[in-house]
Amino acid sequence: MLGLSIAILILIIWVVALFRQPDMSISILLLFSVIYYDNFISNIQIDLLLKILFLITFIIAGLRIGFVSKYLLTIIPSAFVIYFISIVHTQWTYNYSLVDSITAFTSLIIGLLIFCVNFNKQQELKILNVVSVLAIISLIVGIPLSAVHLVDYFGRDGLALAGASLATNLSFFGTIGVMASETLKNRTNLSRYRWLEYINFLIVCATLTRGGILASILILIPELLNFLKLAVYKTKYLMIFFIGLLASIYPIKLLYNEISKRTFQNGQLNTSGRFDAWNHIIAITNNKWYGNGYGYLKTMTGDTQLAAFTAAHNEYVRSYFETGIIGSTILIIILLSIFYWTLRSRVTKEFSYIIICCMAFLLYAFTDNCITNFRFWIPVMCVFSCMTVQGHSFKIVL
Repeated sequence: MLGLSIAILILIIWVVALFRQPDMSISILLLFSVIYYDNFISNIQIDLLLKILFLITFIIAGLRIGFVSKYLLTIIPSAFVIYFISIVHTQWTYNYSLVDSITAFTSLIIGLLIFCVNFNKQQELKILNVVSVLAIISLIVGIPLSAVHLVDYFGRDGLALAGASLATNLSFFGTIGVMASETLKNRTNLSRYRWLEYINFLIVCATLTRGGILASILILIPELLNFLKLAVYKTKYLMIFFIGLLASIYPIKLLYNEISKRTFQNGQLNTSGRFDAWNHIIAITNNKWYGNGYGYLKTMTGDTQLAAFTAAHNEYVRSYFETGIIGSTILIIILLSIFYWTLRSRVTKEFSYIIICCMAFLLYAFTDNCITNFRFWIPVMCVFSCMTVQGHSFKIVL
């Protein structure tokens, strides 16, 4: 009953927002995605509903606002080539069906469609503002939900923040929040976005998610270098730097100890089973050129060697397993094309920052499910879309 009530609530708010403004409906769906519904709802798939609504929203938004023709006619057909190549040679099983492959592929298409929508500057700012506070919203919403025992506010045996999400998802929101906040700071020159960057970074650290912490540090490098430059010339910033450094010594020590416990055990590198799982996934790839089929990995629940890795926690390994060398190559070309168009369209002062954001995405994708998990893939593609000065577009008045 609870699941049905939430689904109806989402649909009503989404419909109202969609009739008003497409960017408002996007914001609504992003906000609803901060909750991890599988923790307390089993009778209806809220995540699947959200993905369907995201797909409909971006199609309608593109038709009303405009799709950038060059992007739409390049990356979307390329994505379908990946899909058809992967399923032509697949072997359907009881656990893996056409519906499974389509459901998995839909997540990829949603993210790529976002990049193709020709948002105007005002719409970009609205979307970026929502993305920049998703982690904070998750923490706020998680308080009443945890009070009634619907979610676990702390994850990783009570050591890490999770909010209304899993610790992994909260790290996703925080990392993308750092990216969105830096973009907003560059656009508006407002100092509040600098503090929002730091808040998002602290949230990521509190999740104890190693990939997210590394990606966030990478994104923050330009901001930290700029702050140090200001500290050299301005006493105010120098004082802030030293006070902040002294105040952070103990928290950094605690964080280092917890991360070290997760990373090293008995003097050896601990990747939470990632290396063993990746080697096993690569070894059981039936067709190295075409893969086993898009979305196949998540259906392998009976493989005891995979344990918790039916989500590979590595998009490169997952792509190789499901789409083979050909599909993986096309996917990398799509990503590099998105990065190239984003870089090409921006002014010089944002060039180095955008490169770092691209590197952070590629790094994070090595340790987590940054494409298959829509809670990362959709918000991050919103940010890349809003970073890009869009070109000629076509639209249909609806």
